[in-house]
Amino acid sequence: ARSLLNQDNRLPENTIVIGVSGYGQSRAYPLDALPPGTGVVNDVLGGEAIVVFHQGRTTTGLAFARMLNGVTLTFQTADGVIQDVQTGSTWNMEGVATDGPMAGSSLTFVTSFITEWYGWSAFHPSTTIHS
Repeated sequence: ARSLLNQDNRLPENTIVIGVSGYGQSRAYPLDALPPGTGVVNDVLGGEAIVVFHQGRTTTGLAFARMLNGVTLTFQTADGVIQDVQTGSTWNMEGVATDGPMAGSSLTFVTSFITEWYGWSAFHPSTTIHS
């Protein structure tokens, strides 16, 4: 059994992070290191392309696979709207395209949730930290 005594001091223990776990790896995305407002992080975890959608004001953050229908999508935000670069489709925080050529498509969820660093690092001792 793991113990919270295995303290990881890389971040302050109460730092709010988006913890993402998938493809054999885990990574923490500290909310205070991400741009305020609605944002995206295009990343690679365990060799797989992922995207983290986050909303700073509401401390919401979820990760999804960026591969859809054989295409690796790249995401960006403009004026608080998430779009993919490839088709210009608009996406919501749940990974569903709401407008554009991809409307109705859904990205595959990657295990992810908002948590405090001490809990995340205790259960994922090999986690990396997005910087």
